[in-house]
Amino acid sequence: MKKKSKADALFRQLKKAKLKSKTLNFVEIGSFTGAYSKMMAAEYPNATIFSIEACPRNFKTLVARTKKIDRIIPIHMAISTTPGKVKFYVCDHPEYSKMKYSKFPRASSQSNSLYKSFLSGKGWTKKLRAVMVDSMSLDDFCKDRKIEHIDFLKINCEGCEYDMFDGSLDFLKHTTAISLQMHGKSVEFRSTAFVKRRKKIVSDIVGAGFKSVDKIASNFWKLKSNHVGTFWVNPDARSKRSS
Repeated sequence: MKKKSKADALFRQLKKAKLKSKTLNFVEIGSFTGAYSKMMAAEYPNATIFSIEACPRNFKTLVARTKKIDRIIPIHMAISTTPGKVKFYVCDHPEYSKMKYSKFPRASSQSNSLYKSFLSGKGWTKKLRAVMVDSMSLDDFCKDRKIEHIDFLKINCEGCEYDMFDGSLDFLKHTTAISLQMHGKSVEFRSTAFVKRRKKIVSDIVGAGFKSVDKIASNFWKLKSNHVGTFWVNPDARSKRSS
């Protein structure tokens, strides 16, 4: 029997969102090297996927892997509350870059973050460097790209989820489904301040009309593991989008 993957679970949840619009907008924050972007493009041929990746190394591979799919739009930037440029931390040590692709250089999704403590908290301090990348809020990104509705928002950005939910949250009003990975293993993320921030994220999402698809979503602020995935659907936004 074939082992079920994380991608299988994600697409099972996504089907529960019942996306029915003739054209769909998917926004992926933390696209890594494009694996999920390619799968979403294959699964939803009527979707445009905005693939956002801040790590320069990963972005280069993302562009190479998706260049033949015009519905995938790679974007090299970070989503945060800081407009303009933001400091982004990358760990280049090969010990932390074990994922191999036959035609592409080594790359690791977990060896880079907006938060230095996210890397040093794991003991990842060798060859740790900071690079400056473009940054804007998700609301400003939607305005810049003229995205009036996000049908699916996928967030797995190694800690930047905290920062993006600290800013303006107008995007929640015009989003149908959210897949959100919350990270919490580093010392800083386990602090009382970050527990409160996780509670606020839950409150903001629920307050915008979203319903949790998985059991853990409403309690994921109690996060004790490295990361927990949650999935949310806004029935009202879906109804307005379909009408």
